[in-house]
Amino acid sequence: MQRRGYVVQNAAQPVGVKISGRDAQPPQIGVDVPSKSEVQAMLQHPERRARTRLVISALTGIRAGESRALLWEDVDFEQRILHVRRGADWWGKVGPTKSKNGKRDIPMAPYIVKKILGLSIVLVGGLLSSGCATKKYVQETAAPIQTKVDQVSDQSNKQGTSIEEARKDIERHETGINAAKERAMSAEKAAGDAMAAAKTADQKAADAANLANQNTQQISSIQTTLGNLDDYKMAAETVVPFGFNKDTLSDEARQQLDQFVQEHSNSKRYFITIEGFTDKTGSSSYNDALSRRRAERVMAYLVAQHNIPVFRIQDVGLGKEKPADEGRNRASRAKNRRVEIRMFTADLASPQTAAQR
Repeated sequence: MQRRGYVVQNAAQPVGVKISGRDAQPPQIGVDVPSKSEVQAMLQHPERRARTRLVISALTGIRAGESRALLWEDVDFEQRILHVRRGADWWGKVGPTKSKNGKRDIPMAPYIVKKILGLSIVLVGGLLSSGCATKKYVQETAAPIQTKVDQVSDQSNKQGTSIEEARKDIERHETGINAAKERAMSAEKAAGDAMAAAKTADQKAADAANLANQNTQQISSIQTTLGNLDDYKMAAETVVPFGFNKDTLSDEARQQLDQFVQEHSNSKRYFITIEGFTDKTGSSSYNDALSRRRAERVMAYLVAQHNIPVFRIQDVGLGKEKPADEGRNRASRAKNRRVEIRMFTADLASPQTAAQR
């Protein structure tokens, strides 16, 4: 009821009731508390004044005795406050409240104000219909009440209009605020995207700078290497044979490579070239691929079994080019199925050449 605007505050919320013993049972509808149909029957009391008092008591939480002792001066229509200052017993005797806390001010919702105004109109109507009242007395009694009713009605209408205008203003402001929020969120997103793009650009620039430095170092290293190539002379070579259409190393080929590495294990400055070949049987494309596989097989064995750094080895597959034997017989073709390994070293350079470097 508070959410629907019938009451300003819940009068029963701060009240606590302790039940113990055999009475600690939940209240039964229709026995301990009235049922919904009973409440509706009471609110439809044939006497409008009694019905209005029931509604006011239900929505404000005042006691029946306090309701019977209410005076018009206890009702502040402008501030919409109900002043509770006294109570009446069963026989209608009016006196002060039972305790100091019984004197209180209860805020009224607009719905309650309308109900009390309805009660005032009923009371005036009763005076008009009573034969014991003089016309002058009725007019003197009804005029101030009607004036107050008109004032409260005008004030309620003005407040309602103001509330409606305020609600519309709030809706317009909320629309503007939401639009501003959306623009702010869009701007924030755009700023975030721009910041991310700037960070990406900075990272790319840093990566480009690092890559340029690496290229510079590599170029310098290559230039130094090329400048010293004249110092490298062939120190040893060996030829490893392969079977027909084979790219695997035989046991004899492995022993031959092991001996080649052992004989030159003391070399410091060196590099190794590996050239793979085939015979003339088959197509050129097939022989090129087969010769590369043979060279790579030798290179993999030297790196894996003898820990020779990869950067010191250069391999190439030449297919059926540069045959070792131009013959057309089986023995000539067997000689051409080979891999040639050569070692070049600068350890043999003369002291004069080393001094010039």
